[in-house]
Amino acid sequence: MHGHRHGMQWVMLLLVGLLPIACPVKAQDDDDGGEVKLTPDMQWRMAITAWDRREFDDSAVLLVTYATMNPDDANVLDAWWRAYEVYRAYRPKPERRKETYEKAIAVCVRWEGKYAQTDKNRAAQAMWYHALLFERELGRAAAITELKDLITRYPDAGIADQARWHAAEWLREAQRYREAITYYQDYRKSVGITDLSGAAAYREGWCYEELKDKENAIASYRTVIDEPKYNWGWWNVGWGGLDTAERLKRLGEEQLARAYAMAVLDKCPEWSDIKIRARQFLGMNVTSAKKMWIHPHIYPHWTTDRVNLEGGAKIPLVLNLALLLRMSGVTKETPFKGTFSVTPKIELSKTKDQPNTMQEVLGDDGKKSYTIDVVSPDANGNPVGDQWFWLTQVQDAAPLPEAVIITRKWEKMGKTWGESTIRVQFPGRWHFYITLPNALTSPDNVTGSKPNDVQNKGMTFHWNDWYDLSQGVTIKFPVEVGANVNEYYPKIYLQRWFTPATPDKSGAGTEATYEIKEYSVSLKSDTAFPYTFTCPTLQDITLNEISR
Repeated sequence: MHGHRHGMQWVMLLLVGLLPIACPVKAQDDDDGGEVKLTPDMQWRMAITAWDRREFDDSAVLLVTYATMNPDDANVLDAWWRAYEVYRAYRPKPERRKETYEKAIAVCVRWEGKYAQTDKNRAAQAMWYHALLFERELGRAAAITELKDLITRYPDAGIADQARWHAAEWLREAQRYREAITYYQDYRKSVGITDLSGAAAYREGWCYEELKDKENAIASYRTVIDEPKYNWGWWNVGWGGLDTAERLKRLGEEQLARAYAMAVLDKCPEWSDIKIRARQFLGMNVTSAKKMWIHPHIYPHWTTDRVNLEGGAKIPLVLNLALLLRMSGVTKETPFKGTFSVTPKIELSKTKDQPNTMQEVLGDDGKKSYTIDVVSPDANGNPVGDQWFWLTQVQDAAPLPEAVIITRKWEKMGKTWGESTIRVQFPGRWHFYITLPNALTSPDNVTGSKPNDVQNKGMTFHWNDWYDLSQGVTIKFPVEVGANVNEYYPKIYLQRWFTPATPDKSGAGTEATYEIKEYSVSLKSDTAFPYTFTCPTLQDITLNEISR
């Protein structure tokens, strides 16, 4: 009881605090008695904030109140769904659950009829929540029927791909394999080359295996390895590929199975577990095979306080040239002793190396290089772990990569809050983050493109790199900034890993060398050793927070 009172006190304090900034407030007179009316947006914000704080008793009341008072507002279906979940799972009350379920279903049915011709995205959204409610109350069979109907009626709706994926997964789990295959194929055709479309191809193969259809199972598995656009750094593609190798081996497809395992070794990032398993699959010795992994990392980082960045804009750049030396399989029985050296080809602003100190050497040609002896195991017999070495170049101004365009706009809406509008456009696939000054903005109030997850205790919204934003997207959301702020722009951070044109290089010998335009790298030893160079690149852009 005490916890509930505390929650209600918080809700009332929030209500009092938000009234002056958000709502049409009428002066007290004989006509309205001084009634204060909250906008639908503020009702939703209060309800979702209570939900985010896990004040479930309070959030259920606020959600139902908001949904009842605003039956056609954008977040109504989500509100009914969350209220139902409170009474089903978080604060179980069978009678309340049944009552809320019936009301939620009625709203879904009304939306399905009302928006069938005028707003097909809304009608499809209603069918989506209808399916979720059916799945909870009536079981998967009823939910699957609703999802199938959604996909048939509204194949191009925003929620349709999510419906395709769930229909396929639920059908597979129900052992309705032929139907599941149809929806996996439909999903892949709709979304193109993505992490989950790779997973869908693998799961098609699972279904064919269950149907004892070896030929089509193998054909489905080939889909991923034969398509060069799949990124083996994607989680489902990489780990799914290892599982597929094991499945293909059981099917008697030894050559294709080994091709999958080799793809994991050659194309996956340095996830030690997956590569160890791939080597074990291929019969390699993973405990004592000595190998040098050398990774020249290129980290260009642009940062600025400017509000808007157009394509081709020049802003300050720091180029960090990080080198990772990883000695794998080094033991007392297979030690390593050599010299690691770096020769820059560009003018450096500064050098830093951690945790070791490199010796500066001036060559006969007047060029500086940096060297260090590397020995493993150490004097105590312990293998030496990863060693990082850093070189840094600072440029006053440099153009952004490709056609990155970011614009920010601020509209002050009330005494302590406003609306932030951000437009981002860039070719390729990037992660991007928006960091707010507090956790008062719910991700459900973001329009244009919803964040994939929320970090930093609710203060940072993250969009992952599944989306191609070459055409741009506009994102809008409210921000609580305080009474003394007239103009506010949140921090924006963009990040992407990509494989540059520089190819991998492997070999064996007493010397390993690698040339890129920024520097050359060399590792020498008296005894021959196997080695591999890979050159991953991380680009990131920061637009700093501005508060005026």
